[in-house]
Amino acid sequence: MKSLLKCKKGMTLIEVILALSLLAIFTIPLSIGFMNSLLISKKIERENYVNAVTSIIKERVQDALIDEYIELPCVAGGTTLNLRDFISNHLSVGGGGESDPIKVDYPNDYENNNYIFFYRLNYDHDTCYDAEYETVYHVIVSVYLVNRDFKGSLEEAIVQNKYNHVNTFKIGADIGKKPGEL
Repeated sequence: MKSLLKCKKGMTLIEVILALSLLAIFTIPLSIGFMNSLLISKKIERENYVNAVTSIIKERVQDALIDEYIELPCVAGGTTLNLRDFISNHLSVGGGGESDPIKVDYPNDYENNNYIFFYRLNYDHDTCYDAEYETVYHVIVSVYLVNRDFKGSLEEAIVQNKYNHVNTFKIGADIGKKPGEL
């Protein structure tokens, strides 16, 4: 026992500092890389949701263009939007118009979605209609994502401007009717 107490084996203060600095040199970049990969995976997850919701919206809007009896659910007050009526109301208006915010109807497998989306439709007859294709109409769809830190309802987020624009695309369909027939 006395021999262990008298043994002067061990590290000096400088050796301890050097060992800790070498440990830090290797561990800090590894931990930063791990955190960056987590951030990137969250962004990829968000983009996957945006792409999935965009495909849902595209399908619903195209169906509403083709079938005049399909109505899109607006956010405010349980009202609906008939897309053909929306287009016919803006045929004569040169500047076009934008719809009220429209809810995204998620299928059952999207109920656990952490993100809240809505979209608006825009129709400008000068840019969305080509006289060469008389029965084909286009609408411009803008998709918005409610900020994650917002805890209120979708209606409150829209009123308080707590959302970000995430995607814009144009959808067209041949509905078989000329502008005067809508």
